[in-house]
Amino acid sequence: LLKLMLSRSDNTAANCLIDLVGRENINKNIIKEYHWDGSEITRKFIPRKSEKAKYKKAPITLTCARHIAEFLFLVEKGKIINKTTSRYLKESLLNGKHFENENIGAGLPKSAKFYRKGGWFETGLKDGSILKFNSDAGIVEGKNVKYVIAILASLKTRNRKKSFPMKKLSKAIYDLISSKNY
Repeated sequence: LLKLMLSRSDNTAANCLIDLVGRENINKNIIKEYHWDGSEITRKFIPRKSEKAKYKKAPITLTCARHIAEFLFLVEKGKIINKTTSRYLKESLLNGKHFENENIGAGLPKSAKFYRKGGWFETGLKDGSILKFNSDAGIVEGKNVKYVIAILASLKTRNRKKSFPMKKLSKAIYDLISSKNY
């Protein structure tokens, strides 16, 4: 289930994991344990009417780029739960589709490895425009570079094909970091 959730962004797998582990356990033993205050698992990836009664009016699940980046940094360092868990998480992230047209991987050289988790959501607004949310985060390993990156973007547009320029931003970041001698 974890591999499906990470590599395919499978919401059904995510919902099953939430049911197996429990929202309270995730929040207490991972989110609070690592001091990611403000992040919280509150809802599953299902319509509100399908949620259990106590979650029908729950606020949306929240996180931020900083908490995602810290999580990935700890995965890279082998410190999420333990080294074995961290290694499994990292291997599962490598299996994700990471060279799609408009995500971080698209702005990286083909020789780079990108251990990623991304997602998107869009909704139509009453004024006829579209609100698009796009998130992508991961561990980048390239020639002489290794870094964690997390981008959470939103864009309001009337053009369905328009998206946040994540590929362009990713390339600029990679080029900048790879040009430095750290």
